[in-house]
Amino acid sequence: MFVNNDYCETFKYTCKQMEERYSMKFETIGFDEDHVHFMLKSLAKYSPSQLFRIVKSVTALRMFKTYHFFFFSFSFSSLSLKCLAKNLMTS
Repeated sequence: MFVNNDYCETFKYTCKQMEERYSMKFETIGFDEDHVHFMLKSLAKYSPSQLFRIVKSVTALRMFKTYHFFFFSFSFSSLSLKCLAKNLMTS
């Protein structure tokens, strides 16, 4: 899915907009074929669960509005956020 450069660029642009609005910094964003890895810094005013909810809702909404077929599932471990995106459209 993220083999398409348009998806990656839209995702990065959305993350850049979130940095300004929510006082967070995406240290790294890495794309694999069907998922994305994040390293994220934020102010202490946000709990990890709040950060994940913000990232999930903003990116899912943007990607769905743009491409109409994204599903996001989030998991995390200590300082990293992993976003697994799956294409719901059948081939």
